[in-house]
Amino acid sequence: MPDREEIIKGARQFIADFKPFCGNKSDWQRVDDAIALLKAQEPRMLTMNEIPEHDGAVFIEYKNGDEDWGIYVYEDGPFFKFNMLTAGVMLPLEDYGVEWRAWTGRPTAEQRWPE
Repeated sequence: MPDREEIIKGARQFIADFKPFCGNKSDWQRVDDAIALLKAQEPRMLTMNEIPEHDGAVFIEYKNGDEDWGIYVYEDGPFFKFNMLTAGVMLPLEDYGVEWRAWTGRPTAEQRWPE
């Protein structure tokens, strides 16, 4: 599945290629609007305080390059407990921002930890 940046790049290329030939402004304006919406919804890293308040799924990025989608369940002592699609996982609070991070969506290549 293409990531957000690939979709935006493809949409921009579509406009560049077909805008000169499109007589109906509303056709390419919808693509411009879609790009603006995707940009406005760019993922951002949640603070530890935001995780329990976040409504819906979060994207979990691990420093080792692994990733997963989870839904925050609750704070259990020194852990955040996430209900993953396959099984629950408990992540140490003390490792947040060091070994793992939670995002509102899949982070872009530029936002990820360097390899």
